[in-house]
Amino acid sequence: MNLEDKVKSYMRANVGDHVDPLTDEVDTTSLAEDAWCNSKLGTSKVVIPEEWFDWAHEVGIEYEESIEDGSWWNEPDNDSTTN
Repeated sequence: MNLEDKVKSYMRANVGDHVDPLTDEVDTTSLAEDAWCNSKLGTSKVVIPEEWFDWAHEVGIEYEESIEDGSWWNEPDNDSTTN
């Protein structure tokens, strides 16, 4: 599994923690930051790569569209995005 797949898997498993309860929209910035902080790559001294925000946006769209049609799934929890 490549890095993008690992990160998106983590994001899919945790996206529910980043949904605004008032709007039901995914906070993709928060989702990207969470995935970064929970990866073995994340440090406070490194800027989060832009593609992580792109991946969070993609997962957010997947989530919002699939919630509407009832097809959202939850992948098993992962301890890290780079295991």
